[in-house]
Amino acid sequence: YRNKWTDSWNVSRFATYDFRLYKAIRAHGLLKYISLKFPEVSQVYIMRHPLAALSSYLPRNWPPRLDYFLGQAKLCDGLLCPHVDFIRSVDGHVGKIMLRWCLENYIALSQLEEQDATVVFYEDMVVRPWREVERLKRGGRIEFPDDILDKFSQPALHSFDRGLSELSEDERVSKWKKKLSPEQVAEAEVVLKHFGFERIYSCESALPLLDDPQDAIRLF
Repeated sequence: YRNKWTDSWNVSRFATYDFRLYKAIRAHGLLKYISLKFPEVSQVYIMRHPLAALSSYLPRNWPPRLDYFLGQAKLCDGLLCPHVDFIRSVDGHVGKIMLRWCLENYIALSQLEEQDATVVFYEDMVVRPWREVERLKRGGRIEFPDDILDKFSQPALHSFDRGLSELSEDERVSKWKKKLSPEQVAEAEVVLKHFGFERIYSCESALPLLDDPQDAIRLF
């Protein structure tokens, strides 16, 4: 498989690998299928605070594309059936972006079993990476280089925010508090509560409420 986007950071197109890592940001609905079809594949499901995601989404003017969900008859007649009327009732831009976040995560968490994936909170990876690395070694069956913890302070090559490395861990996970207005937070909170995500994230705290990330699967 060759693609300009996926090859953009490859040093050599003819390199061989002992281990491959696939990052997918639009595959929430496929995770259960992958688990059933390829049980030998270790899946890591990373969740980020919805308001942090919202603060990143808004400046880029990306459309929420809710038609992607509402246009799937089997999905609307099945898993999303109790929520279709609510989804159609949300008309604010902030609310629609939160709907996108909620639908993606609701669909994934409702289908997954604990053994299907290791859930990781982005905020935990920032604040206490040593614990999450150990969890991934055990539950995700993933091997890491010895200096992996030294790399957590380095922003990704494609990061939109090159100043992150200059912030403290707490500042890095709470930047959204300075970017979102109280009105935007309130609008988002209505959607989050409808789907039950207030059990995982608070609109007042930057850190997840669950000490064990696997509880996110158990809740749904």
